Amino acid sequence: MSNFFGEIDLSSDKKYHYSELNYKNREISIDLNIYIENKPNTEQLSKIDDFLDNLQSHEEELRKFIKSNFNNNGISKEYIEYHTEEFDDEELTPLINMSNKEMSIEEQLLSNIYISRIGFYPNDNRYIVLDFYVNDEISDQILVLIVENDMSYSITWES
Repeated sequence: MSNFFGEIDLSSDKKYHYSELNYKNREISIDLNIYIENKPNTEQLSKIDDFLDNLQSHEEELRKFIKSNFNNNGISKEYIEYHTEEFDDEELTPLINMSNKEMSIEEQLLSNIYISRIGFYPNDNRYIVLDFYVNDEISDQILVLIVENDMSYSITWES
């Protein structure tokens, strides 16, 4: 039994479980992807509930990684720069404070990205996949943070 996905019958052939989670006044879609040939055990499912129960502290760690990637001119920097180049001030104004001189526009955008989806893939190298957006109403560009089975992180950019 999962607090987030309900009853999960591991003997079933059902591969996909979907739910939603209200987090920071947003609906986040969460999905559990089970591979028939390599099903998770109850301990692994419990870890998923634990991750979601402690999402705020996990998000803080993930944001530190994203910020470090940004500071080192990684993919998150390219992702944010794309948005500052692609969108005009009118589109960016609801997302940032243009009069804030303490943080650059890029830093403000980075601090305002939000989680839209969390996918779980137990028994896969990509254990957790989190989709971050600047604003999904004006951009379909996704900053994807991947948590590997060994709890290391990587970032990709998708649309």
